[in-house]
Amino acid sequence: MLPFRILTILLVGLGVYFFLLQELLAAVTSIVLLGGVITYGVTSPRSSLLCPLQWKLQDSKSVALTFDDGPDPKVTPIVLDLLKEHDIKGTFFLIGKEANKNIELVKRIVNEGHTLGNHSFNHAFATNLFSYSKLRGDITCASDALKQTCGQSPLRFRPPMGLKNPRVAKVAKELGLIVTTWSLKYTKDSTLEGGDIILFHDGYYLFGNSRPQDDTPALLSRAIQQIKTQQLNTVALS
Repeated sequence: MLPFRILTILLVGLGVYFFLLQELLAAVTSIVLLGGVITYGVTSPRSSLLCPLQWKLQDSKSVALTFDDGPDPKVTPIVLDLLKEHDIKGTFFLIGKEANKNIELVKRIVNEGHTLGNHSFNHAFATNLFSYSKLRGDITCASDALKQTCGQSPLRFRPPMGLKNPRVAKVAKELGLIVTTWSLKYTKDSTLEGGDIILFHDGYYLFGNSRPQDDTPALLSRAIQQIKTQQLNTVALS
């Protein structure tokens, strides 16, 4: 795939070229294509067009279970109980603000051998539109909150809703964080395969409000059974 900047220049150049030739339809088509490319780069969890990232494991015999928007005082303990029962380690991408409210729960996550990830401090709907300085401040505050809570600094960052752009890439690189998305957002109809980084939500955070994701324990139980049936290993993201 062509580097994003080169692709952008080519499409804009074509648009200008066709406009000067009074080929309006071709010019509009070029601009629409550019918009489509940018949208894909921002929203697709599998696209590294705008931001280097990891969305899948290299090990085709393993899967990684990841949990977003927690910690949640209702659902996260149930998730931890299930993981402990089956001797599985997961990765919890925590919201800094929620971590500060649930310190003992964060400590339990770490004490039971799971890995923490940074999922921003506020999980603002407009995080992907933040300026460089505001974005860096938000991500830094989340890492600091986790460090102060349990002594563990996250090595990975998952952008809210998986949205990303070159500013996310720049800040993550400067802070030594690996941008990590997912290959499978797990539902009751999902079929997993080796190499999947699987997304669950132990919390649900939108417009500043946090609420439990009550269906996650049942979904997690189903996924664990699939993992055992397919004789796959589970790994925490390090």
